[in-house]
Amino acid sequence: MDTYSTGTFTSLWFTVKLERLDSHYVRNLILPNAILLAITCLTFFLPYECGERIGFAMTVTLALCFNLIAVVGFVPESSKSMPNVSIYFLTSISFSALSLIIIFLISFLSTKYDNKKSAAAAEKSGDVYMKDHPDVEFRNSENWFLENPDYLTAVIGTVYFIGTSIFTIVFFFSQ
Repeated sequence: MDTYSTGTFTSLWFTVKLERLDSHYVRNLILPNAILLAITCLTFFLPYECGERIGFAMTVTLALCFNLIAVVGFVPESSKSMPNVSIYFLTSISFSALSLIIIFLISFLSTKYDNKKSAAAAEKSGDVYMKDHPDVEFRNSENWFLENPDYLTAVIGTVYFIGTSIFTIVFFFSQ
């Protein structure tokens, strides 16, 4: 019995302890996203001749987008600020889109270089290719990037993997 200014009342007290299950978020959200980011870096290690590089990178980017849609169901709505896990997923999608752009540029430039190299070889052999394609010109320069696109993409892939790993670890331990 508790006595108040308006009278004596029977009261019942409850103690509720709420605890967030961090392992649930790590196991169901962050870990799958980290695995998808690691798979994204594999696009840099596929051989240059493999035509599925851009398709593979696009598939992983779309998987990350789908993963973000799944996260929306887990995260409570809040109008004041964006949750950190949403920022993590959006940044992961940005990393994946960046890798897609890099792979596209390397493939485009390497293919263009290979076409110029073929045109120069055809011109040296007296082929009629140059008469049909006068806009193709070939510069005889030593450009290791265009000569070895697999080497460059492996270096970029390693840097990408290290960067995304650091990003995931920093996010994981800052929570």
